[in-house]
Amino acid sequence: MDSELYKLQIKAQMGQQYFKVKASRQELEQNYPHKVELIESMKESELELLEIQAGIRIFCDALTSLDKRTFQLEALNLKLEVRNQELEKLNQSLTEKVNL
Repeated sequence: MDSELYKLQIKAQMGQQYFKVKASRQELEQNYPHKVELIESMKESELELLEIQAGIRIFCDALTSLDKRTFQLEALNLKLEVRNQELEKLNQSLTEKVNL
């Protein structure tokens, strides 16, 4: 699977889990308001899921930046390899002229 697609899938799944917990908590609050401990626990879980979601976003953004930088460095490396080959040929040519 493409890494960008995978990152989108992970973000979507994380958001879906958050909304599932939130919907369940809201339903509990509406139908069973006396279950205070469970409701509070679910609120904590919601906050934790939001923090995890923010962390995933940060890591995905960092990974995207690293992917871009890697691509730039690979392109530069190819240019330098070509230039190095050109200079090696020029050096060989000059060395042959000097040795004549």
